[in-house]
Amino acid sequence: MPSPETDRLALLYAAYREASMAMASDLSQAKTRTEVNAILKTVDELKAAYYRAVEVELGATGPAIESAYAAAVQAQSAIRSAREAGAAVAERIRLGTALVKAVKAFLKAANA
Repeated sequence: MPSPETDRLALLYAAYREASMAMASDLSQAKTRTEVNAILKTVDELKAAYYRAVEVELGATGPAIESAYAAAVQAQSAIRSAREAGAAVAERIRLGTALVKAVKAFLKAANA
């Protein structure tokens, strides 16, 4: 069964919102300018992905789209778990970067 368009949009919103809400804490723990820039870039890219998704149709289906969506769900779950576990900022940055890549791959697969 294809993932509903509402679930897809909710995932992108949650990814952006959670990154935005964690940004102050992440920035306070960043030790280098590179880490600061990575945190800011992640939030910006997730915001852009969410707003892009709002503007386009996310209802397309197919194995490639479902696979990309599942990867984005998994990436979101991984960073959420890392935040809840109090993972080091470097690990949260790594997972945030992976989430951005997964979200972008999903939007590309969905032709968004």
